[in-house]
Amino acid sequence: MTTENKTILFSIIVPCCDVARYVDDMVTSIREQTYDNFECLLMYEESKDKTLELLQRAVEADTHFKLYKAPKSGFASMSRNKGIREARGKYVLFIDGDDWIEKDSLERFAKAIAEHGDVDLVAAAATQVNEYDDGTKEFTRKRFNYLPEDDGKIFTGKEATVHIGRLHVLPYSPVWLTLHRLDFLRRNDLQYINAYEEDEEWAPRVLFLAEKVLVMNYAFYFHRRRVGSISTSIKVRDLHSVALVMRSLLAFYIQHKHDVTLDVAQVWQRSWLSLFFLVFFFPHNQRGVTETVRKNGLQTLLAGDGLENFKQFMKLANLPKRIATPLILAGRWFTLPVCLYFKLVYYPLIKLKGDWGKNT
Repeated sequence: MTTENKTILFSIIVPCCDVARYVDDMVTSIREQTYDNFECLLMYEESKDKTLELLQRAVEADTHFKLYKAPKSGFASMSRNKGIREARGKYVLFIDGDDWIEKDSLERFAKAIAEHGDVDLVAAAATQVNEYDDGTKEFTRKRFNYLPEDDGKIFTGKEATVHIGRLHVLPYSPVWLTLHRLDFLRRNDLQYINAYEEDEEWAPRVLFLAEKVLVMNYAFYFHRRRVGSISTSIKVRDLHSVALVMRSLLAFYIQHKHDVTLDVAQVWQRSWLSLFFLVFFFPHNQRGVTETVRKNGLQTLLAGDGLENFKQFMKLANLPKRIATPLILAGRWFTLPVCLYFKLVYYPLIKLKGDWGKNT
């Protein structure tokens, strides 16, 4: 069937790079959707395997699929931004090239939208799948940022920020757990930055700006954790990327400061600083991180407006975090004092207070 000359309800955007082993699962789950009014944008980046060949077959076999080619960038964000520009659907769904979805996903989303009316976001759930070297799969757990009783509720973005912030230390879900209204994304110029932690930067901004967030307690997505993927192979987190994420988030906070309520600010300082501290200063994560790498990361974070933005944001933090502020600033030149503070004072204090996992 064709999507030409139709008002398309869904645009599915799929970044694909070196995923030949998994493409068939993804393509099949989309081709066999029980709801027909969609397009699928296959965003191919230069690969070493047969990913392109398999994607071309999908396009030839089904006019729902369109293929876009680009050089390898190393970031799914570039493909997603391109997909947002090219999409024609009313709603956008992001899928990773090595994952797949339930065959009734679009039908369920369409019924929910028809029942509740237009919303900016639909927040749903996923099933995590561990795949081992021999190809066997283990369906391990459900990923859902809300409570079961939230099913069918509509929150404002600020309400949702506070609600899930009280449930999770790092509350922001991966992009593939959410259906997005395309006009909402374009009107707010919501694009990805090029960083490995792009979802942590994207999700808080998108959620805060949303006027209506519909919650669906429906695990439509299958997220594959595999050997060699970003989520399982990186041992030392990319400090430069986390610095870029934090720099962007702090600028967003300053831009919207007058609209940020205290409860939202408290969620942001806890979750954003938890990510920043864990990557830069948590002792167990420091193996292989050199003094130069850490200094360069802090310099990236605090360059230009980043310095003043950081100082203003840290005023929201509790006392142990505020004490770390001058040490972090000095870390642009010498990081030993700040590392010792987190190793000998900050994290032991959290553990002693019983806040481990709540306020890291």
